[in-house]
Amino acid sequence: MPKYSKAERASAGLGLGVGRFACASARPVEATARGFDVTQAIGQPVGEGETSVAGSMTLQTVGIVCTWLYVVYLHLGNDGLWYPGDAARHALNGAFWGDFLASGSFHPKAFALSYYARYPAINPTSYPPLFYLLEAAAYRLFGISPFVAKGLVLGFALVAALYAAAWLRRWVSREAGWGGTLLLLQPGVIAWSHAVLLNVPSMALGLAALYHARRWLDRPSRDQRYLALAFIVAGFVSYFPTLIVCLAICAWILVEWHWTKLFTRRSTAALVTFGAVLLVALGVVSQWAPLHVSLASTNLEQMLRVERWTYYFWESRGIVAMPTALLAAFALVACAFDPRARREAVPVIVWMVACYIGLSSLTERDTRFAVILAPPVAILGSIGFLALARALRLTSRVAIAVTFAALIALHAALGWFTFVPRTEGIREAVDFLAAKAPTGMIFFEGEDNGIFTFYVRAGDPGFRRGVVRGSKLLYASAIFNRWRLQQRVSSPAEVVELLRRESGCQWLAIETSTGVEEIEAVRFLRQALEGPEFERVQSFKVDAVRGYRVDVYRLRRPAEEPDRIALPFPVLGQGTEFKAKPIERTW
Repeated sequence: MPKYSKAERASAGLGLGVGRFACASARPVEATARGFDVTQAIGQPVGEGETSVAGSMTLQTVGIVCTWLYVVYLHLGNDGLWYPGDAARHALNGAFWGDFLASGSFHPKAFALSYYARYPAINPTSYPPLFYLLEAAAYRLFGISPFVAKGLVLGFALVAALYAAAWLRRWVSREAGWGGTLLLLQPGVIAWSHAVLLNVPSMALGLAALYHARRWLDRPSRDQRYLALAFIVAGFVSYFPTLIVCLAICAWILVEWHWTKLFTRRSTAALVTFGAVLLVALGVVSQWAPLHVSLASTNLEQMLRVERWTYYFWESRGIVAMPTALLAAFALVACAFDPRARREAVPVIVWMVACYIGLSSLTERDTRFAVILAPPVAILGSIGFLALARALRLTSRVAIAVTFAALIALHAALGWFTFVPRTEGIREAVDFLAAKAPTGMIFFEGEDNGIFTFYVRAGDPGFRRGVVRGSKLLYASAIFNRWRLQQRVSSPAEVVELLRRESGCQWLAIETSTGVEEIEAVRFLRQALEGPEFERVQSFKVDAVRGYRVDVYRLRRPAEEPDRIALPFPVLGQGTEFKAKPIERTW
């Protein structure tokens, strides 16, 4: 073995150290994220354990939580039930599932029909139950309130922001973790976090699934694979469109050639199990919500329409803030000139494009569906900001931190002006009727029957009250006013007789200036209310986007209480009808 001098040994040791550092620097950021970042936002290497204050995970988590509290404060008094139809039903479904589980019933169909006969605003079969089970647990802890349901949605928004920060810290840089606050401050996230809907929970669960799937693809790990599948299943059993994120995972596998990772024994078993769960769930949905399935389907003629593929591009103004959109656009441009930006941005671009194609392929379209695009755009915006800093030779960590803080402050200021609708005044009408009629059923006619019914249930722990909807007693339709419309009255006199014989309602609450007045049965109802059989007792102004009032009437003649209430469901097929006795609390 040859002998070396001390100087030679020192030179060899130095060369070996430099070689090791060069190899580490050549690895992508994600490969070394467990130990330390080899580059910072300004592109300079740091030693192991070295980081800037702005890159502190604790500090970023505190900043994200403070930003989340600011978003909560912006619309603190909004009950989240403002979205027509769906919001109140999502809130009431949690109460239904909680009552069903507490009852110990082994007859879900009979229980649901009996529950619907008293509180006709539940919709437990059109959507999977995971979110509602979480809602039921929250109601058990804090009581039935729309603010509890909205708080749960806001909690999912916080989870999404933390996952966005984790993504940026792992695949971009530690300082980039502040981009999690940008996600919270996007106008679409602010608006839809203050509505009791499933879009924000779907966004959070989808983002979590993509984060763990990306980690699995970068460095195969059984834990990450199972976490990704768990979040996909959780998203699916909360809101079916969450499956759109699977398109992004498939796109990553196709573009980056990860096929071999799918053909391991454990991966195959996991995918087969997931497929079985998917088929069972789709079978249940096809039977109990066929019209919802039809709204998700499409055909070639619709797919070839240009407006189908540009809809979400134009609607993105209500989802993404303009500064974020501009920075995301700069990230796209930087990919052509900056290798680092290209490495960081391409997976996110693939993700965004795949989800955009998936959304555009669905027949039903709405701005709220595009919330699932907010995370990739916010992450691209953060990448674009750091690429812009490098292009401008902004090399100081302090300057980077101050500029990022200014960007967050700008988004916070814009968030202050984000408009979120609200519906106020219906609860006052419910409270008035609770004082006048502490027991018995109340007739309600109007588009906001879901909000009215929710507040009745929230203030009725003993199941002593209930609601009879005009859109069940006098007429019925499938989702829209004139779709499969069935009308049961043809004159004001028939309205009076039906109310007396089949409703059991002495008190009535009627919306004014609603779109359903064009239905003949509703016109006959309004004509009957002008007759001597009814007395108008009180009116309540409802503060909403479409201003209206709720008029409270009393039926002068006694109403007979029916043993069972007729429940037509045209959504399940023409002529489909059930009869059920309003549920009574026995548990």
